[in-house]
Amino acid sequence: MVFHRGADFGSLSTGAIGMVACLAVAGHDAPMRDEILRSAHSLLRCQRGVLTRAQAIDAGLTDGAIAVRLRSGRWQRLHTGVYATFSGEPPRDSRLWAAVLRAGPRAALSHQTAAELYGLTVPSHGLAVPAPMIHVTVPSGSPVTRPAGTIVHYSGRLEQTRHPVLTRRAHASRTACST
Repeated sequence: MVFHRGADFGSLSTGAIGMVACLAVAGHDAPMRDEILRSAHSLLRCQRGVLTRAQAIDAGLTDGAIAVRLRSGRWQRLHTGVYATFSGEPPRDSRLWAAVLRAGPRAALSHQTAAELYGLTVPSHGLAVPAPMIHVTVPSGSPVTRPAGTIVHYSGRLEQTRHPVLTRRAHASRTACST
């Protein structure tokens, strides 16, 4: 089972051609105190307050501005080149976004993590408990360094695993989040 960012949970896979596909639904929506990031507000909502370095640069920040936010504690580094744009403990959905963004273009949550998002995990004492490791699948040959807390799987058939319904949702999500 592979869960692609474009499905209902908040759309967690980088999808085709490295485009950001996500649903414009409520998530981690910390107050937008950073005026320079106003242009990335929709993206931050979709990605639950998580940005890559490249996305921050595209939004107008410099490496120095990113470093200041990290040093001051306003932002926190979740993985190399992936940041939570808020302080405090990142919620599970922000951690999932961080893992899939770190894994790179066309990455998708998979295995137990995808099952968790679809509500297929076995509850423990009446409560569904997330797996301690986040499972991400990337296309075979992708140069991915395994982020902490993540298991990276490789598949030569990743693109064929996309369900047509989820693919249509991903397209609608890309449109909604790019405005």
